Amino acid sequence: MRQPGDLLGIPLDGRVLGLARYSWPTTGFDAVATAPVTALRRMLRVRRLQAQGPARRLAEIEGAAGIARSLGRRLTEDTTELVVAQSLLPRLWRAGGLGGRAITVVMTRLPMATLQARLDHAAVLAPDRTTLRDFRAPPALVEAEAEALAAADCIVTAHPEIAALFPGRARLLDWVLPSRPRLESGRALPRRIAFAGPTVARKGAFELRAALRGLDLELLLLGSDLEGPDFWRGIQTRRPGDSTVPGTWLPDVAAIVQPSLVEERPRHLLAALAAGLPIIATTACGLPQSPLVTILPPLDVEALRRALVQVSEHCGG
Repeated sequence: MRQPGDLLGIPLDGRVLGLARYSWPTTGFDAVATAPVTALRRMLRVRRLQAQGPARRLAEIEGAAGIARSLGRRLTEDTTELVVAQSLLPRLWRAGGLGGRAITVVMTRLPMATLQARLDHAAVLAPDRTTLRDFRAPPALVEAEAEALAAADCIVTAHPEIAALFPGRARLLDWVLPSRPRLESGRALPRRIAFAGPTVARKGAFELRAALRGLDLELLLLGSDLEGPDFWRGIQTRRPGDSTVPGTWLPDVAAIVQPSLVEERPRHLLAALAAGLPIIATTACGLPQSPLVTILPPLDVEALRRALVQVSEHCGG
């Protein structure tokens, strides 16, 4: 996409630091603003915390605020068009740096108001799942994001569920798939599925556990355990043999499952899609329906079980 104007939201030069996910393409922009020192501090602080939980979420938000302040100071009066990363949007809006400019927002997750309402609804339905209430953003930040999104001229995303929230303003991009060898056609399927994880309520762990009861399927866990060490008791589980090499788990499973309530980085699903591995996911995962992808509504244990039974029927002994 060629976008005239200025680009705000590239926190680091990934080519220098070896972090490819920060190397956004910048061709076609009139100017690019970066905040490498502030972003590096944020990254180091976040990495010292647990992979999930309220402390990490708060550190991410506070770090984004610092980056937004740094980039906001670089705006000049002649800047009329901006492309802004979603994480920086609320702070820039509150600071008044976006007023009177044409704004394109790059969105990777649901709006905070929508996301939190979904988690609140699930928490009411299942009050015992305490991790559903792990973290909520400050109300002022949620309100600022909502105001900024309402004022935005264009929303750019690869997530169909996000795009559907902005009819007439959204530009839906294709997911960029990683490079993975295609799995052998007609291969014998092991009686094993992968769970993208992590094992936490918002990723559908409870629904998957209920759907697997009584099925002769082993579960390969790709994410961390956040619901306690005995969560999967009664279900045969294992870990990938070599978790340091991306995608080595792909030939070891018949399908990958991700029954998430919310999902902004479906990297394991994209690896599966590139390799030709069947996928069972919810609408929250942002993948389009295809012969390879079965899309289910979140929280629907019966639909998930039916999909798993179909996988089981095609597996070997």
